[in-house]
Amino acid sequence: MVDELNGKRVAKKYPGVYFRLAKRKGKTGIERVYYVTYWQGNRKREVKVGRQFADDMSAAKAAGMRARFIENDLKPPQDRRKEEKARLTIEKLWNVYNAAHTGGKRATDNRYMMSFLGEFRNLTPEQITTGQLEGVRDRLLADEKSPQTVKHILSFLQRLIRFGAKRGICELPL
Repeated sequence: MVDELNGKRVAKKYPGVYFRLAKRKGKTGIERVYYVTYWQGNRKREVKVGRQFADDMSAAKAAGMRARFIENDLKPPQDRRKEEKARLTIEKLWNVYNAAHTGGKRATDNRYMMSFLGEFRNLTPEQITTGQLEGVRDRLLADEKSPQTVKHILSFLQRLIRFGAKRGICELPL
């Protein structure tokens, strides 16, 4: 029976929820892999929601997740990954800036200044707050950096964001 069902959809009592049998990852045996289907506008979506043992998934939990997908409380993993790729962080902006400004003493200075902006690497320009900037300034001054060096580091962050805005790849924060 397992061979007959392997790879085929098996529906249960919950509408829009089904499973397929698959080998367990890293272990011997078979487990159910749950999927949900629903309509988003005029497009039918099919989303893998989890594995029976690896993710502790059941048909009831899958039905609950389907309801959240329908109500837009939860986004499918592929949509979340797409949004994450599209999100322009300071790190990605730095990579574009660095590629455009290679060579010379200025490139070395830029890498030096970027090394102090590590806490901003995963933030978008819109997410950076004045409080965070003041915190970096205070930390750098406490680390015995001169006020002029601190000014250069913060000006570099501003220059980086303005570079992105001029290229049309990010917006200037308000």
